[in-house]
Amino acid sequence: MERLERDAHGIPHLTADSLTGLARLHGVATAQDRTWQLELLRRRATGTVAALVGPAGTAWDTLARRADLPALARRAFDDLDAPTRDFLAAYATGVTSALRDDTPELLALDAAPGPWEPWTPVAALLGHNVLFGTFPQKLWRQRVVDALGEEGARLLSAEGVATSGSNAWAVGGARTASGLPLVGGDPHRVIEAPGVYQQVRLVLDGGSDAAGFEAAGFDVAGFDVAGFAFVGVPGVQHFAHAGEVAWAITNAMADTEDLYAESLRRRGPHVEARGTDGWEPVRVRRESIEVRGGDPAEVEVVTTARGVVVHEGPAAEGDDGWTTVAATSLRTAPWVAGRCGLDALLPLLRARTVDDVDRALDAWVLPVNNVVVADARGAVRYRVAGLVPRRPDRHRRGVVPASQAGPDGGWNGWLSDLPRHDVPSGGQVVTANERRGPESEPIGASFAPPHRARRITQLLDGRTGLDADDFAAVHRDTLLLAAARTQAVLAALPEPGPAGVPVRAAVLAWDGHADAGSTGAAAFAAWRSALVRLLVAEPVFDALRDPTTYGGELAPYQSLTARLALALDTLLEADRPFGVDVAALAVRAFEDAAGHPATWGETHVLDPAHGFELLGVDLDAHPVPLVTPRVALSGDGDTVRCTGSLPGTTDASWRGSVARYVWDLADRGRGGWVVPLGASGHPGPHSHDQLDLWVRGELLPCPPDPRHPPSRGGRMTAPQPEPRPDAPSPARPVLHERRVPGLGHLTLAELDPATEAEVVHAWTREERARFWMMGDKSLEEVRDIYAWIDEQPTHAAYLVRLDGEPAALFQTYDPRAEEVGDLYDVRPGDVGVHLMTGPPTTSRPGFTLQVAALALGTCFADPAVTRVLTEPDARNAKVQARLDAMGATRGPEVRLSTKPAVLRFVDRSTYDALVAALVDARG
Repeated sequence: MERLERDAHGIPHLTADSLTGLARLHGVATAQDRTWQLELLRRRATGTVAALVGPAGTAWDTLARRADLPALARRAFDDLDAPTRDFLAAYATGVTSALRDDTPELLALDAAPGPWEPWTPVAALLGHNVLFGTFPQKLWRQRVVDALGEEGARLLSAEGVATSGSNAWAVGGARTASGLPLVGGDPHRVIEAPGVYQQVRLVLDGGSDAAGFEAAGFDVAGFDVAGFAFVGVPGVQHFAHAGEVAWAITNAMADTEDLYAESLRRRGPHVEARGTDGWEPVRVRRESIEVRGGDPAEVEVVTTARGVVVHEGPAAEGDDGWTTVAATSLRTAPWVAGRCGLDALLPLLRARTVDDVDRALDAWVLPVNNVVVADARGAVRYRVAGLVPRRPDRHRRGVVPASQAGPDGGWNGWLSDLPRHDVPSGGQVVTANERRGPESEPIGASFAPPHRARRITQLLDGRTGLDADDFAAVHRDTLLLAAARTQAVLAALPEPGPAGVPVRAAVLAWDGHADAGSTGAAAFAAWRSALVRLLVAEPVFDALRDPTTYGGELAPYQSLTARLALALDTLLEADRPFGVDVAALAVRAFEDAAGHPATWGETHVLDPAHGFELLGVDLDAHPVPLVTPRVALSGDGDTVRCTGSLPGTTDASWRGSVARYVWDLADRGRGGWVVPLGASGHPGPHSHDQLDLWVRGELLPCPPDPRHPPSRGGRMTAPQPEPRPDAPSPARPVLHERRVPGLGHLTLAELDPATEAEVVHAWTREERARFWMMGDKSLEEVRDIYAWIDEQPTHAAYLVRLDGEPAALFQTYDPRAEEVGDLYDVRPGDVGVHLMTGPPTTSRPGFTLQVAALALGTCFADPAVTRVLTEPDARNAKVQARLDAMGATRGPEVRLSTKPAVLRFVDRSTYDALVAALVDARG
């Protein structure tokens, strides 16, 4: 029994009663939707692009042949276990059987798609990732070191490789509305048309082959998995929801590739390379690249003891009859291991728990990933999966002289203790390619800037009752976290000339959100691009101008403009880097940016890359209608809503979120997924029918899993007390809430003076509230006081309830609006608070600390808040002791008009430690 169905958006839902039948169906559905993309993948993986498109394809073919991708794919396929080989072969059979002859691209080229071999899916995976590693970055770094020295490499490293990126995060069940974990995220790559990821649902019905499934390690009931597949590879590799378990990844930014500066010499048919012990033989074969409309191009595939030669310089004739040439060889984890990680495919499909996914990914090789996984039992885990070589540290910093590399290129096995930890039910994990502290040091040398990770952390911190809609809202966030720091630097610079004054004013007044309609974002982007162009013109960078040093395919990774844009924040804060007066250029950039577009969305538009554009196809000779919907976008390269552009070159977005998803472990159907364009790469109703959703930051509902109906959750947490049916509700909407096992349901809402002042008045009249100093106030006076607070933009009052009953009063204020602001050095981001708990009858063990955590979380939910101030009476020893226990920093003692007070401060790290301690205590 095999069934191929499609939902309203053309997403394939595939059902079969055998693994090979399911794989074959997956191949059929992919060929129906993506024939042109599959043909391009096949040719890129085999180094035969030029035979299809002409001379424009020879640069890629040369790189693919030199990297020996076809041979590596065959070797990795042969290394797989028999069931996985059968799975890939069935997929290839399905692809070949359903290839279309009516795709516009192939019709324009007067070409037909070719058949897929059983190993072609392995080659497709390698083709997807061949330039996704670290070697283009190392080539750039070596160029910088040669031109500007090690300090230059530090200033231009800019922690971040433009092609790598992704967000993934998860929270435990104690933080969600359902009581079970949530997982969310989005991978970032070049936005292609059609996209690199394919939404697919794979259902294996185990009814007719139970014995066979058991023998292969599968549950006899089969599986029902919804996720994203790399086009050209069966199954789901990185992002999926399997009913009882879900997983997601980001690139771990691991360094798994080494480059060696080789010296080659030739005499006749003999080729040698200089190694540690002198000249040594190498393996050589010569191949011919067919070029459509031109003469064949010859390429030499050279393999030294260290790796495959990917670049050669000009040759020099010697007096001894040998011709010498400087070359660069590449050593990669798949090349050494002879495998690429697809052994994980079938174990992932049959996974039911976090442990299952974890074990499956022990087989993963490339790329090395940060993995976030959660299951319906409540478990959440983070791990790094893949092969990272063990070798000297200098290998991670640049190109290593081959004569100094040592045996096996200096590699000595694989790192065996990669990071892995469990996340508590009240905790969270965020990964966005950032440096994750000391644990990252053995893995890689260059990571993404920390801005996205920090912003997602801010958006999640202290929040409870989270659901799929809350996670989808994280996808939509457009705050450029680094903007405030840049604005502070710019504010200290001299004013520009008259033309630049309005630009400077708009940049400094900008709220940091890169929204399509933002005038401030438009001014900032125009200034940023102007500064990049001014920096590029500086003579000190002359040696770095030619991006074709290592060939055309690597040119985008060697672009001076792109690299200076990535390093802009570092250069702006440096003291005359390379002798360049960056501050003066920044001022001049305001003037150059005059007359910029009114809003960011006027120039920040979607610009997906089509295969013809990527390959440089002559559109006059081979005309094809390229559908490039240039719609206005919110976001930027370092915002959570990633829509990256090339400052200094174009504001159009060519790279960003190529998929978005939210996996709900209580009910898959409550989650969602989306891609930038649509399920189909063939012109028709499903080529762009997800675009509007993606632009708005919304998701399509995930397909529900009938095998695992919605769960109320809570299996791994203590039972939660329900509010009494007769408990009063807040007068205003709940803003924050926290369910605490053993304590109850805490909620926080703005105080309504008209209906709730009576509660506060009763509390203030008790002896324990004497330090509140309102015991002599009448009910009307209390109501008037809180009515006044309710009207002030600088003050706010909130009522905390426990299981629906009033339990505490929480107030916030801007210190600059109170007398305390004149008695200490107020920092930007300071907010003052007062907290009064209700009568003892509402209290339970741990109550005060949990209320404090809820209150602090409310403050720190605002990313502008960096520090919380409290001013307890110096004579209130009980409160002082409690603040000591919380880790609050003691400030100066001051004399207010109403009391002597000791100022106490809580920053984000102290708050994080408090929450972690409470989670540990509650479990």
